[in-house]
Amino acid sequence: MSARPASDSRDLHAAMRIPTSRLRALTAGVLLALGSVAAPAAPAAAQPSGEVPPPVEQPGPVPGEPVAPVVVHLPPPVHLDDGAGYLLPDHPGVTWLVDGTPVADLVAAGAARHVPGDPMGHVEITAEGLGRELAGVVLGALAAEGHVLATDDDGGTAPVRYVIDPRAAAELVLPEAFDADGTEADAVHVPEAPGQVVRDAAGEVLAPGVHLPALAYLDGTAVLELTVTAAAGHRLEVEGLPVEPLPGAGGTHVVTLALTDAVTPPVEEPEPEPQPEPSTPPSALPPAGEPSAPPALLTLDAAAPSEPMSAPAVTAPATGPASAAAAPAAPAPPPEASIPREPQDLELLVILGAFFLGGLGLVLGVGRDAR
Repeated sequence: MSARPASDSRDLHAAMRIPTSRLRALTAGVLLALGSVAAPAAPAAAQPSGEVPPPVEQPGPVPGEPVAPVVVHLPPPVHLDDGAGYLLPDHPGVTWLVDGTPVADLVAAGAARHVPGDPMGHVEITAEGLGRELAGVVLGALAAEGHVLATDDDGGTAPVRYVIDPRAAAELVLPEAFDADGTEADAVHVPEAPGQVVRDAAGEVLAPGVHLPALAYLDGTAVLELTVTAAAGHRLEVEGLPVEPLPGAGGTHVVTLALTDAVTPPVEEPEPEPQPEPSTPPSALPPAGEPSAPPALLTLDAAAPSEPMSAPAVTAPATGPASAAAAPAAPAPPPEASIPREPQDLELLVILGAFFLGGLGLVLGVGRDAR
């Protein structure tokens, strides 16, 4: 066997050599083929059909249940150092009021301005811009819809707050109507209340006291309207609540009075009922069918001697030195036996009987002497 040259052996090895990059590619292909066989096939992606999916509903408030308002803690206004005005902070959910007017309206009218370059958005109000002194200006705050204002640290809230109010509270006292008989005496009484001013329909101020207004009666009734406003430096209230709709807005309170031309008919007093005549008590009347007994007469005993009547004792004044001394008191006569007294008519009969018996004895005595 003849030997193959060395050059031929080197050529065979070169023909059997595989490049490294190609070997890596083949290995990756084999592994990918093995993985696709072992793993299940993934479902094909859904192709868009062109339909829009329904929107996802977000949870909202339950119907019928109240929504809790947002509580706003109002920052206080800043008083300028020179005392010429205030800086009102722009806070969400709050509308500042100056004498009842929103600050935005004052800015639009040129009576207030936003502070330039202020990130807090303060609004500056001055006495010069308002055209009046700040001593009587009322600052208030009004909560926006869905908000309430915190009043104190105790958790109280309110839709409106009085922030600065230099006025004094005055309880509203209403005028009264006096509806008299007819129309001539119908009057109106204006009370004495220093914190309020009363005006008639023409705008004339009515002083405290009684007034006789000129009224027009229609179907027997006259209607009179009066207006009550707060006096300068006062705020009208009813049971502690302000009458004005907004802080510093003022306003009027209308009072409607009605008077009539009716006349009250006189009251007829009832006639007195006849009183029955007094009747004799049943005990004093005799029984039916029996005669009434005659009145009892006083009988005198003829045998009993008549007692002589004693004459009144007459004492003569004493003479001489002994008259200066007081005479001793005479002894009191012995008490006589008390004789029961009869009524007045019986006493008259007794006296007449005594005279009759005395005359009879005198006649009998004269006849005896004549014999």
